[in-house]
Amino acid sequence: MTLSFSALLSFTLFLGAEEGGSQWLLRQLNDDAGWELKETLPDGRQYYEKVLPGLDLVAVETAQKIDFKAKHILKSVEDVSRYGEFLTSADAMECTLLREDASTIFGYQYLSIPLVSDRHYVFKMRRQFVSAQGNEVVDWVLIPQDSEFKKVIAEGKAKKSSLVYLDKGAGVWRVRRDKEGALWASYRLYMDPGGWIPDAIVRRANKSGLLNLFADAIVEAKRRAKSETAKAIPATKSDSP
Repeated sequence: MTLSFSALLSFTLFLGAEEGGSQWLLRQLNDDAGWELKETLPDGRQYYEKVLPGLDLVAVETAQKIDFKAKHILKSVEDVSRYGEFLTSADAMECTLLREDASTIFGYQYLSIPLVSDRHYVFKMRRQFVSAQGNEVVDWVLIPQDSEFKKVIAEGKAKKSSLVYLDKGAGVWRVRRDKEGALWASYRLYMDPGGWIPDAIVRRANKSGLLNLFADAIVEAKRRAKSETAKAIPATKSDSP
């Protein structure tokens, strides 16, 4: 499976600053302070940015009011092995499920980026949990290449010597209820693909990729919600003899 350049940049997280480690970044993304609304799209999606201390680029977020249960979008995010089926904006990315248990998922992603070296990384995802603020959350961080999955990483590097490993990055998917009782789903992340790509191009690609990826997840969540509803409706017997 392959991934378009803009969508791919939403997956590509690399921080050069010392304070920009994965766990530090995760804390910054989870902090509700500092997010500034930049645009509201016709379909109701909202786009936010946040300046992070010591980093050149901004963190980004998109959020939308939803009319289905939180589990449908969060379980979609957890369904790593099926990303290729429902992330239609992702046409140049390979994603492999490495291991999973009741609380954690490990996955490997290989990214093909036009004009620059390809990237790859292993991520650790926490399955759906309730945050201290009462939000339903799924989050993930990138892990060092000398981890237990170093063999997988080495195999990827062996296929292409110029492959660059990314080990600093994080993202947060969450569902919260506003003061009026409505549910909102959102995705927050910080990305910096590194290299020579001008900041202005990175920011535009980050925004469009984030919005497209989120839209794909919403479509999959609605499909799951519709399927669950259909299964809940009892079948009726035919009146014909």
